[in-house]
Amino acid sequence: MKFDVAIIGAGTAGLGAYRAAKAHTDSVVLIEGGPYGTTCARVGCMPSKLLIAAAEAAHAMRKPLSLVCIQVVQRLKTKPSLMVVQ
Repeated sequence: MKFDVAIIGAGTAGLGAYRAAKAHTDSVVLIEGGPYGTTCARVGCMPSKLLIAAAEAAHAMRKPLSLVCIQVVQRLKTKPSLMVVQ
């Protein structure tokens, strides 16, 4: 087998090089021993960034919720008629 272009690695740069080479010739081979795509996108950085973003959102929600609860409790103490007793 003969090819005009051989690209080793199917990460971000390899996939970009493959597309660029295909624009000029059909005689292109992409050599990759594992899954295509970047490690960061598949199992690395992005899942951890998603987890961190979720944790930050949960943390941000806790603070306002606690303030609301405090305000409700204070209001119930000042106006006991608002309290529902079962």
